[in-house]
Amino acid sequence: MSKVSISVANSIDSLEAAKFLYKLLGMSLSTVKASLNNGNNGAFFSGELFLNDHNEIADKIRKIISFFEKLNMNSSLLKLTAM
Repeated sequence: MSKVSISVANSIDSLEAAKFLYKLLGMSLSTVKASLNNGNNGAFFSGELFLNDHNEIADKIRKIISFFEKLNMNSSLLKLTAM
């Protein structure tokens, strides 16, 4: 089973990004803003792949990456694999 986590590469203060993640992930604005301000140490998304909800998780990952690419913001994608 693999787990994917996403954070921004560097600390950012973007209301647009915070609103996007708030709507997509259902997190509070304060939690999202704190994650974005923590940069690479503040993962705002984590999801396990290859479970029953893998289509939903993959869709969220695509939307997040696409959003940050459109704004020219760097994001970090980390894949953790359980052994």
